Amino acid sequence: MLSNSNIIASRKIIDLDNPNEKTELKGIVEEIVYRNTDTGYGVLEIDSNGIAVTAVGDLAFVNIGEEISASGCYTNHPTYGIQFRCDLVERILPTTSAAILKYLSNGAYICHEIPWTTLLQARRIHT
Repeated sequence: MLSNSNIIASRKIIDLDNPNEKTELKGIVEEIVYRNTDTGYGVLEIDSNGIAVTAVGDLAFVNIGEEISASGCYTNHPTYGIQFRCDLVERILPTTSAAILKYLSNGAYICHEIPWTTLLQARRIHT
C-alpha cells in the first residue's frame, strides 16, 4: 500500500522519504515552463512514457521536442509539488521520423544557429 510519502512516476514507485535516492528519467521535453538564461536553471515538463514529469535543474541547453536522459532524484517542493531534480542531463538524438520532424521544427538543432526554422522548412529539410 502506498503512503502519502510515495508517488508513482514513470510507472515506478518513488519513495519521497529518501530524497537522495538517485534514479533515471527518460522522456521528451514537451514544454519549457521557466528558464533563467543567466544561470541556466530551468523548469521543464517531460513526457516520460505518457506521464507528465516536472524536471528542474541546469537545463539551459535542452529544447522542446528533444528526448533526454537525466539522472537525479525526486523531491517534493513545498509550493510546486513533486519535481525531478536533475544532476546530469544528456540529449538523445531523435530516431523516428515524427521525432526528427518535431526536433527540426522547434529549431532545436545546430545550437540555434538557424532560429528561423519553421515546420514547413523542417519538412523540407527532413524529406
